[in-house]
Amino acid sequence: MFIVLLFSWTIKPKGLQVKTFQVIENEEEFGSVLEAPFDFIIKKPTFVTLLAKIPETNKKTFLYLTQVNTSYLEVYANETLVGLYGFSNKTAHIWYQPLLYMIPEGTNEIKLKIYGIYELGIEFIPYLIDESQKTRYLILEFLTNKSLLISIGVIFALSIILFMLSKNVNIKRKEAYTMFFLATTFGAIWLFDLVLSKAWEVFFLFLY
Repeated sequence: MFIVLLFSWTIKPKGLQVKTFQVIENEEEFGSVLEAPFDFIIKKPTFVTLLAKIPETNKKTFLYLTQVNTSYLEVYANETLVGLYGFSNKTAHIWYQPLLYMIPEGTNEIKLKIYGIYELGIEFIPYLIDESQKTRYLILEFLTNKSLLISIGVIFALSIILFMLSKNVNIKRKEAYTMFFLATTFGAIWLFDLVLSKAWEVFFLFLY
């Protein structure tokens, strides 16, 4: 229950909601206007470019995206690129992770270019927030990313312990420990699929 409440708190900061987006590229596929949250299941790789008008910023402001379903994302403030996220070859769907981009003073419009391979959308309403609300992003980033890395380490450690135990027990227990060892090892390897890393991108580009 505590984790659920914490998640709810992190995705609803104090700030300006950015809900309404004008579709400026790919209107024939997604319509002319989209209201966040929205999500599309797509049959082939595609993209959509969205434009949101906002009150002109006059202080340090951040765009807080708690979840974007995408393979690659570009964020612009008044036509200036302020952030990228995902694999540049746009061939892998990105695991759930919050995003935070600094928006320069004097910005009055934000543009998002969202690419997808089988799903595309914004799961929760984006916000414009100030410095005081960054704690919510940091906590959500820990819950969705840092805790994943910790889990991988713990599971690998557990698999090593199980492997060592399997060497010092009778045959019946050895089989059980061996199965648990294999399960935890493959489970940890599977979790690596959820970790976004430039190293992974270089690896996949090498394969292609």
